[in-house]
Amino acid sequence: MSMSESGLSFQHEARLDFLVPFNNAPHKSLLPSRPRRIARRRPPPEREEERRGAAAGEAGVGGAGSMCDLVARTGRHQQRYEDGRRLVAGCIPFRYRANNDETSDDKHKKLVEVLMINSQSGPGLLFPKGGWENDETVEEAAAREAIEEAGVRGDIVHLLGFYDFKSKTHQDACCPEGMCRAAVFALHVKEELTSWPEQSTRQRTWLTVPEAASQCRYQWMQEALLTGFSEWHDKWSRSGGGTNCDPA
Repeated sequence: MSMSESGLSFQHEARLDFLVPFNNAPHKSLLPSRPRRIARRRPPPEREEERRGAAAGEAGVGGAGSMCDLVARTGRHQQRYEDGRRLVAGCIPFRYRANNDETSDDKHKKLVEVLMINSQSGPGLLFPKGGWENDETVEEAAAREAIEEAGVRGDIVHLLGFYDFKSKTHQDACCPEGMCRAAVFALHVKEELTSWPEQSTRQRTWLTVPEAASQCRYQWMQEALLTGFSEWHDKWSRSGGGTNCDPA
């Protein structure tokens, strides 16, 4: 989800177990009692699949189980907070392709590319990221944002670090100054979806690491790419981590 962010691009080596959900819902005993409802009998699974498939067909997209069934999450009622910061999960999606540069000494090596998306609030490109909610792990949140914003699925490979930043547009009672902390992961892309929740407002672009660094909208994302992803990927590749990855 797009934000206007500035400054405070610090990387943290921290544990995930200190990040706990903030529950601002009213106590259950204070809620008014609800009238009893008569449960409806659920249709057989095959009937439900037929119904969903028909609805998808009317919408002009794929059948049952297609991306039309996935909707981007909105709202803050399940948002996590810690020490006055909104907790965010994001990822740097990457893939490999053959290096066809005949002038390069590394022409037999695979070239790594990272995926970026456009910002909805100004120039520059972004990596997928958004709020970490209290019904999911931080890894699940990062993978969900990759699907919602960039339309890609893959494997979460490594936690690159934690990065603090300030959002000018997302301020609320739990973080009045707009402070956020993002956990950023490396995500090895295995599938690019043709339909995804934010496809009407997001364009995807595959870039080399130097190209991506020059187009990062925010300094903290550039730092996550250069000091987080690049340094980790160099070590991972030397240890044989990328040898089983076929170039795209």
